[in-house]
Amino acid sequence: MKIKIFILIFLATPFLGLSQLYVAHKDGKMGYVDSSGVMMIPPSFTSAEEFIKGKAAVAVGSEWGLIDSLGDFIIEPKYSKLTTLGDSVIGINKKGKYGVKNIFTNQELGATFDKVDRFLDNYFVGYIGNKAGLFNIQGDTLINPSYYKIYCQGNKSYITAETDFEKVIFNREMDSLMAFPVRSNLKYFPKF
Repeated sequence: MKIKIFILIFLATPFLGLSQLYVAHKDGKMGYVDSSGVMMIPPSFTSAEEFIKGKAAVAVGSEWGLIDSLGDFIIEPKYSKLTTLGDSVIGINKKGKYGVKNIFTNQELGATFDKVDRFLDNYFVGYIGNKAGLFNIQGDTLINPSYYKIYCQGNKSYITAETDFEKVIFNREMDSLMAFPVRSNLKYFPKF
């Protein structure tokens, strides 16, 4: 019985829009192909980002919107830039600054960031100037924006935040576990 269910899900995956799609270029436009190279969403976009959890940001002309894996618009193109940040969170550029919005609850964080990047779950990295911090959709600052890079490690169990002079390791509860200096002045010697 389990094998029959697996086969049914495996065979239905492309029709349900659950297979991974990849950006494809054709005649100056972008669309999406599946892993075998079959065009799944015709090239009709001027720009396109990768699919993340079944959603992708695409541009029609100079306006950005959000599509699902069938190519249907979840958010019609109307923003100067839009980017997918995770499960239900998107970054929206308004007048040169990014805000963040949950597309299911419509909860929105004002446009206060110079840049936003995908992180994990419903967290995102927000940049103020060139300093990165970690935030949630409620607007809580989880890691202050004083780092140049924030990323996950160890099967997403730990978070590393870096400056030019130190690395700080946090656990998922945002407790600082360890800080250690970074030796940025080391010189690399060519091989002889």
